[in-house]
Amino acid sequence: MDAPEFTDDPVELIAGQSDVQSGHLSIRELERMRDDNLVAMMRALKRTTGSGAGGVIAAHESTLQRSLPITAELQVPTS
Repeated sequence: MDAPEFTDDPVELIAGQSDVQSGHLSIRELERMRDDNLVAMMRALKRTTGSGAGGVIAAHESTLQRSLPITAELQVPTS
C-alpha cells in the first residue's frame, strides 16, 4: 500500500479542511461535542446489547441508583 509522503502540503490541506468544517467552534466546544457523541454511542450499546461499553454504563447506572437516597418529590414553583 502506497502512503503519501509526509510533507507540509497534506498537513496544511487537512488543517484547512478542519478549520472550514469546525473553525467556528472552540477547542472546548469540539471536546464537548466529541464527548457527548461518545457517551451517546455507549448508551446506544447499553440499549441494544448490554455488553462491552454498554454493559459498563448499565452497571454504573445501576450502582448510582442503588446509592441514591430516597427523597420527596421536588416541588416546582407555579408562580
